[in-house]
Amino acid sequence: MEEFVAVGAMIRGLGFAQVAKAIGNLNNPDVATFEKLVVSQLGVPEHGIGSGFSVDYWQPPRPGVTWWRTASLDWTAAKQDAEAWMQVRHLLTHGLTSGWRAEHWPGPLRQAARPASSVLRETLTGRHTLVIHGAITCARIYVETSRHLAALTAQHFGRVVDVDVLPVFPLYKEQAYEQTPPPAPSGMDDVAEELPEEGEDAPAPEAPAAVL
Repeated sequence: MEEFVAVGAMIRGLGFAQVAKAIGNLNNPDVATFEKLVVSQLGVPEHGIGSGFSVDYWQPPRPGVTWWRTASLDWTAAKQDAEAWMQVRHLLTHGLTSGWRAEHWPGPLRQAARPASSVLRETLTGRHTLVIHGAITCARIYVETSRHLAALTAQHFGRVVDVDVLPVFPLYKEQAYEQTPPPAPSGMDDVAEELPEEGEDAPAPEAPAAVL
């Protein structure tokens, strides 16, 4: 993010001192910070940010429920969850949590900030766990919001930027034998998409029918 803003600021004509002042004091910048910088430093119109934006993610199940299902976030919700995921990164980086089991995730220093636990899977013990679903969700939120802001910035500058080079982090494995499960029947809120729990083996694909 810092490099992107720095290059954009130089294209806009800002000097080295101005660029250094704009990005020199960043600390754990999240999507909201990125948005503020492209508006204040790069001149991207604020009214266009978030228009038509949506990102699919894994929605953590309620305690005691093993089924995961997909949902989507608009721009505002994605920014809010991105703040919580930055708290997850902070706790992991400083060794305050291990990230590989259900555990207590300390709250943020700023009371107004979103806690890490708000985007993690809650267990029956009241603790929270990261699991691979959460890691994929975090990556998807940051990649897709960055893709959105990069495209708007390039459009504002009249430049071309290839946002397709960014990774996709698909929700499903891309093996040929795996198919997306059909939508759950109406009235079955807890039965939707499911991935194997940690330590469980994925179901083996069915053998192809014999050809006579």
